[in-house]
Amino acid sequence: MLSVCIPVYNCDVTNLVRDLWAQLEKNKIPSEIILIDDASNIEFRQINKKLAKTDRIRYVQLEKNIGRSRIRNLFLSYNGYDYLLFLDCDSQITNHNYIKHYLKQIEHNHLVICGGRSYLDKRPDKKHYLRWKYGLERESILAEKRAEKPYQSFMTNNFVVHAKVLSQIQFDERLNQYGHEDTLFGFRLKQNEISVTHIDNPTQHIYSESNIEFIQKSEYALKSLAEIKKFINDKGFDNELKILRIYKKTSRFGMKYVLVWIGFLFAPLILSLVKKNIGGLYLFDFYKLLYFSRLAK
Repeated sequence: MLSVCIPVYNCDVTNLVRDLWAQLEKNKIPSEIILIDDASNIEFRQINKKLAKTDRIRYVQLEKNIGRSRIRNLFLSYNGYDYLLFLDCDSQITNHNYIKHYLKQIEHNHLVICGGRSYLDKRPDKKHYLRWKYGLERESILAEKRAEKPYQSFMTNNFVVHAKVLSQIQFDERLNQYGHEDTLFGFRLKQNEISVTHIDNPTQHIYSESNIEFIQKSEYALKSLAEIKKFINDKGFDNELKILRIYKKTSRFGMKYVLVWIGFLFAPLILSLVKKNIGGLYLFDFYKLLYFSRLAK
């Protein structure tokens, strides 16, 4: 029935596994939990490997980091059931019927199901505000809204996929940096006309990066996006992300080099303001556009 798949990197997943196990036992279904550690620090390895106390909880240790795309494909080598539930390791289960909600969708033979993401309502300190604000406004979205653009709304943090779909499409292993492997996977689903079902069954994001960490990860993601643009052979991909749509329009009107010039002169100032939570998410969006314009060709 269900293989719960958790890629782990430098995170204690004890509580997550405990909560999932309780719900799997409650629903009395054929199931398992698979943890694949992507070369975490030793302290996290020691904590998480202790969770494999039964044959139905498996712990796999990788000695070399293989990245977000490849590790998700790797679960196909270990799963024992047709449906795979993928969860980010920094997730928290907040609904006692979390597993049950997914099982209802599986009963209807849906092949890809996205549950969504939520964030704490409590405002964090200034150093961690940007990630929280971005997540709350851009990622914590109800299913009805996500369903309007089902493929663009696909996220890897909390989703179920049938093994035959993942075997057919897989995450693109050319992406060895952080970011946008979910964007490309969603686009591949669209190309193959595989329906994505969105439901309100979120997990809560429990680790919040600092402003500086989040900006760095966003820059890595933009580099990954630039790499995708080099090998994707479909103009429709430009419509999958707002930043690509805007960049395409500016390039059409000869503004690309203007953006590069503005970035050269003002990006350090804009970055400084963003780090201090000045200018809101729109200024952060503008910074990302300037950064991407330097990468795109």
